[in-house]
Amino acid sequence: MRRWLVALVNVSTALILTSLHSLAFAGVPQQDATPSPEVSRIVEDLSPEERVGQLFVVTFQGRNVEPGTDIHTLLTRHHVGGVVLTAANDNFDDSESLPASSAALTTALQQAVGEREAPLTDDDIPPAIPQSSIYIPLLIGVAH
Repeated sequence: MRRWLVALVNVSTALILTSLHSLAFAGVPQQDATPSPEVSRIVEDLSPEERVGQLFVVTFQGRNVEPGTDIHTLLTRHHVGGVVLTAANDNFDDSESLPASSAALTTALQQAVGEREAPLTDDDIPPAIPQSSIYIPLLIGVAH
């Protein structure tokens, strides 16, 4: 009798969870799998290096985005697609107001993306193939 009761509870729980899942996503429209022609054109114009770089979201130490820093190199040479800002990495300045310092940092990061260059080869010589000059905004996440 006890096994039968346990089996009934398990089946009931599974039915309830399935119903809740169906209700939760009932009103959510499905995303169209076909990208717009503009997005397709942008992706086609990217070099293989740029396409791979867009897949990466990285973290970095501090608030310095000046040329020569690791984050500047990742953004301009390796075409990283996003960053995550965290207090643990000292990405926020406590001496200023948090919104102002966050806005200044995100602006500096987006400006670095606008300065993207062709990736360097093993010999530190820019490749002869021209890289795309498409501006793809940086995805910026915040971990609180």
